[in-house]
Amino acid sequence: MTFISTPSRYSMVAILVTTSLISGCDIDAPFNIKVPVAFAGEEEHSIWLLQKTHAATFVSQATGLSSAVEKACSAGSLDTTEVKSAWVDTMKAWMPLQGIETSNPAAASLNWQIQFYPDKKNTTGRKITALLKSEGPYSAEALAKQSVSVQGVGALEWLIYEPKTTGDTENRCALARAVSQRLIQSAEGLSHAWEQDPWKDQSEKALNAASVSMLAGQLDFVMKKLSLPMGKPGYPKPFQAEAWRSKVSLTLIKDNVAAMYALYLTDLDVVLRAKQKTELADRLTKHWQDTVTSVPSGDALKPLLDTPENYRSLIGLSNNLEYLKLALSDEVGPALGMVVGFNSTDGD
Repeated sequence: MTFISTPSRYSMVAILVTTSLISGCDIDAPFNIKVPVAFAGEEEHSIWLLQKTHAATFVSQATGLSSAVEKACSAGSLDTTEVKSAWVDTMKAWMPLQGIETSNPAAASLNWQIQFYPDKKNTTGRKITALLKSEGPYSAEALAKQSVSVQGVGALEWLIYEPKTTGDTENRCALARAVSQRLIQSAEGLSHAWEQDPWKDQSEKALNAASVSMLAGQLDFVMKKLSLPMGKPGYPKPFQAEAWRSKVSLTLIKDNVAAMYALYLTDLDVVLRAKQKTELADRLTKHWQDTVTSVPSGDALKPLLDTPENYRSLIGLSNNLEYLKLALSDEVGPALGMVVGFNSTDGD
């Protein structure tokens, strides 16, 4: 791992997680994460700059997905490599923003309409099927009045990957256009919500609490993404996995872990070291690295649910995430003057 810093007050640290570090994740190229460094009292907080950047990237990817859908539908079919690649890229852009329920209520209010997950009862599939049978008219404005389950990335996944039925291509394309346009609206709303720093003029203690809260919330969400499809040993629930239709559930978990590691390095690692908690910071950094490397190789989650050996690899990843969650509440919290027992639903 290489750190490159500049001496300016609002310097950027470029973190290069090499393939040797994440070889267990089967990532073919180095994973580059630019992390803005903040110091106590700075007007521009690092976690805000990071989330603001992520939100802008999400808008860009959602816009690209809508363009790919339009192009494919103009040619007569959604079933193209370009559309599928654009959908996956949009999901990857969403991962750093996924699971953040605190600190920015305006942003958090958009989470469910961007992604309806978990979807334990296949609500998205049932409602999309009903919309296809209704024969429209379809528009982003009309969808805004429908269930959030048909407004986001999950609805697009169904439309792109679910096997077609006879004669549904025209309606499927019309609906996919509308959903992709609705997703742009939601992404732009999210980006707008992050335009202003929600921690401006707040105390260092409040900022530290927000940073821990965001990371704990994301850890909770990713652990749920694992535990739901894992079910109980011998009784997995593969259709409870995120993105099971597109077979990229594990790919997205890899991106979650990388994004959480970046979030930790962006702020909490800096704060702990500034407070002379070097041993704790070193230990957590090492465990984040271990967690990154513990993500099994592959793209889909389902193959790992089929054999005891592969299932155990998921248990190992889950244990690593659980350790990090406990470390936040039992070690990082007290080190920063917070009450032991803190959890991600406590707010700021």
